[in-house]
Amino acid sequence: MQASPFQTVPERRAEEAQHPPNGRRHANKLKPRRSSRARKKPRPTFLSFVHFALFLVKKTETCPPCPPLLSVACPDSWIKYNGKCLYVSKEERNWPLSLETCSSFNASLAVIDTQKELEFLVDIFHSSHYWFGLSRKVNQIWKWSNGTVFKNQFPVRGEGLCAYLNGKGANSTVCSMEKHFLCSRPESYIKAGMKGSSCLGEIWRGGQSNKAIE
Repeated sequence: MQASPFQTVPERRAEEAQHPPNGRRHANKLKPRRSSRARKKPRPTFLSFVHFALFLVKKTETCPPCPPLLSVACPDSWIKYNGKCLYVSKEERNWPLSLETCSSFNASLAVIDTQKELEFLVDIFHSSHYWFGLSRKVNQIWKWSNGTVFKNQFPVRGEGLCAYLNGKGANSTVCSMEKHFLCSRPESYIKAGMKGSSCLGEIWRGGQSNKAIE
């Protein structure tokens, strides 16, 4: 439909709005309409939160327990020396009771590995007598309290069955005598019976020793 040359501009625009040209009519038909549903973003539902929570619970249950953790501190009042923790008793007991007391500390009567270590201990504890971890049966060889054989790193004087330190070195006497005693254990060890229920685990904390001898 052709517009009359005598039409005013507003009249012509009103007529074109009622009868648009063919090109514009086809463009309007080809232009897709966006659905209001398509424009909405999906929102998380309550079930999705439940499924995620169940996944986390299942993953936590399948996580294996952590191994026992390593303690690297000597307890209070123990002496740190050469990779060991040493306990010096104030009370006096016989050799078997001294061994039992050390065992209650997760330790043993002191093991002395070298002549140099023996001389070091004698120099410190020369003013008294201290049981340490050597003993033997009649006419048999010396053994440490942990069952290992003594390799004669130093001489043990006397004919007794239990060994002790004095100002001269290592000596032996009857095991029923009461003396002070020395306990020892490794500076680093895994505490027996410790089982971690989570990956944080637990660490035995005896406190850092206030004495350290390097």
